[in-house]
Amino acid sequence: QAISADCKRTPGGLRAEGGRGLHEAMAERVIVVGGGLAGLAATCELLERGCNVTILEKETHLGGNSSKATCGVAAPGSTLQKRSGVQDDGADLTDGPEAKALIAAGSGDVEWLTSVLGVDSELVLRLTPGHGQMARTIGTQTHFPGAVITYAAIHVLQ
Repeated sequence: QAISADCKRTPGGLRAEGGRGLHEAMAERVIVVGGGLAGLAATCELLERGCNVTILEKETHLGGNSSKATCGVAAPGSTLQKRSGVQDDGADLTDGPEAKALIAAGSGDVEWLTSVLGVDSELVLRLTPGHGQMARTIGTQTHFPGAVITYAAIHVLQ
């Protein structure tokens, strides 16, 4: 059965076609288009919520461009920064309310994903070349961070 993408917000939450709760409708089947890091992260969250997920990917391998990322993930305000004594709210990265909201939530999202994937012990804090003197990039100890995170996601999802 196809699930309508036409969902609307109601006082009781999001509702799908037929008045069913969005979570009820999604539990039947969700298709994630794209197997890059965003698609893999979405799949992890959907599975946590009890959904049946299918990933559609045009390439022969999952991971997308994120699997080739060499620098890491910028995460201002991360726990890793706080443990290292770095105070960083990412204010220099914001140029509007949407960017501010993304930066405020971003480190928590990254930490959730790395925790779910079990790669926390491999993470290190580093400077990102060309981005000032603030250590805000989460990298990995030995390999390209994009490869570590995406391959961990693929392994967890298998």
